[in-house]
Amino acid sequence: MMRKISKNTMIQDKGRHQPLCSIKSALFAIAVTFLIALTLFSGIGAATLSQTATSPNGSVKLTIMQPLGEDEAWIDIAPPNAVVLGEVSAPAGIRNITIRNGADEVICGNEPTIACDIPVSEGENTIIVTVTDNLGNQAVKALNLTVHLSIPPPTQLMAVTVSGRVTDLRGTPVPGALVKFESEPFEGFPPYNVTNITAADGSYIIKKARGLHQTISVEKEGYLPTRTIVIFERTRDELDLELVPSLPSVPGFDMPVCFAAFLGAIFLGWFCRK
Repeated sequence: MMRKISKNTMIQDKGRHQPLCSIKSALFAIAVTFLIALTLFSGIGAATLSQTATSPNGSVKLTIMQPLGEDEAWIDIAPPNAVVLGEVSAPAGIRNITIRNGADEVICGNEPTIACDIPVSEGENTIIVTVTDNLGNQAVKALNLTVHLSIPPPTQLMAVTVSGRVTDLRGTPVPGALVKFESEPFEGFPPYNVTNITAADGSYIIKKARGLHQTISVEKEGYLPTRTIVIFERTRDELDLELVPSLPSVPGFDMPVCFAAFLGAIFLGWFCRK
């Protein structure tokens, strides 16, 4: 989908004294702090709320923030309209922006920012946004929107579909990781779990998880398990997650060895004080 010294033993280097124990302690504290930070912040990714389209020659770029493809909308006012929000990049200038849904078409000006309403009907709607620059190049994006002519259900019951990738801290895909979405109980409904396994490229998709409020966990052997809470704003979203490799186990590092290491640490502390 991150971590005095006058009485201590001193070492001499080119006529200068440096505190041996305090240097080691400081390095140890820094390392522990870094590991704790990696653990706390692992698994949290930024959800991307946009879809893009470009012209064949790449000169026009269209970015749609609302609605998303395969999105759902609950509308309880008449006549029903959906809001289309987006941005356009066209170095040659924008001739016009049109938004079409069936027989309805809206001219949305020629500014880089898109904010227009389009009439919709109950059920499936295919909204097509077309941007034409002054040289005739076009970028087109089709969006599927399911419209419900009613008030929205409680957020605890709205189904969400989320896709993304699981990587390590270097951005390398992590295949075979277990991704689990767990909803909260709501008025007699028990927690609802949806799971999936990441593909070879680290990608996953969770379909129709119940509720915008999800507890997301990721597990894979050789990595620290992560668990985080995400409150989604849309019923279809994207979320990348990260895993932190766990420390490798050392053969023979059992209880007697741990006890011996503990005694050694106590001795080292006593030695540093002396």
